Amino acid sequence: MRAGCYDPSDHGRFLGKHITEERNRPGHRVQNLGDSSFDTWIKLYRPTSDTLNSQTNYYQRGALVAFLLDMYIRRESDDERSLDDFMRHMWAETFKKGRGVEEDEIGALVEAATGISVSDFLEQHILGTHTLDFDDALAHVGLYLRGPKKETPFVGATIRDDRGDSRLERIRIDGPAHAAGWMAEDVIVAIDGHRVRGDLTKRLELHEPGETVSWTAFRRDRLVDGTIEVGVNPNAKLEILPVDSPSDAQQAAFRAWTHGRELDDWKSETDDDPA
Repeated sequence: MRAGCYDPSDHGRFLGKHITEERNRPGHRVQNLGDSSFDTWIKLYRPTSDTLNSQTNYYQRGALVAFLLDMYIRRESDDERSLDDFMRHMWAETFKKGRGVEEDEIGALVEAATGISVSDFLEQHILGTHTLDFDDALAHVGLYLRGPKKETPFVGATIRDDRGDSRLERIRIDGPAHAAGWMAEDVIVAIDGHRVRGDLTKRLELHEPGETVSWTAFRRDRLVDGTIEVGVNPNAKLEILPVDSPSDAQQAAFRAWTHGRELDDWKSETDDDPA
C-alpha cells in the first residue's frame, strides 16, 4: 500500500481470500507453522490427497501471522511502531553485516526495533495449531471479518470431472463427505438414485443444507453406497469490511496503517455488483 500497488480494499480482498483458504484447511489444526517450514521439502512440495487434513502451508499461514504481528505491534505501541520497523532493523543487523538470522533471535530483533516484547505472541503463533483469530487485529483499524452472505450446500470434497465421471480428489476430515464415508478417488455415479456424470457439484447444489441424500460410488471397481447429510460451510467466503461507526482512534489507526488513506474510501466487493 505504501508503494501504491494496492489500495486498502484490494489488500483487504487479498487478506479475506487467504483467511478463507486458511480456515478451510483442517491441517492447520494438526501441523504448526514451525513444523510446516521445517518439513517443506519432504511434505509441502510432495502433496497427497490427505495434505489438506494433515499439513498447513507456511507461505499462507506465515503471511497471515505476519499481518497479525504487524497489528499486534501497532496496538501495543499506539501505532508508533510496526512490522516495517522490525524488517528494516533485521536488514541492518543481519544481511548488511553479512550474517543470517538465528532461529531463536526473531523475538529479540522485534523488541530491539519496536520496544515491544513478542515472545508470547511468537510462541503461540509459530508453535500453536489454533485457528487464527483476526477480530482484535482488524478491529484496531476499524475493520471486521464478515461470513458468507448466504448459506450454500457444502460436503467438504474436491471433485474433478474425469472424462465425464465425478471423481473425488480430496476429502476434508471435518466435512460431511468424510462423515459419510467418501474417500479420495471414489467415483460417484448416483445421488438419490439418479445417475451422476461429471456434474456432481451441480447436483449437490440442488439440495438444501440439512437434507440427507443417498449416494452410490465405485471404489476401485467395487460398488459402495450410503447416505450423506448436506452441510453448510461457515467459512465459504469471508470478506473484510469497515465497521459501521468507526471511532476516531480506529480511523487514526487505519490512516497510520494505510499511509494516509481513509476508511470511507474502502470499497467492498458488493460495491462492484450491478444494481
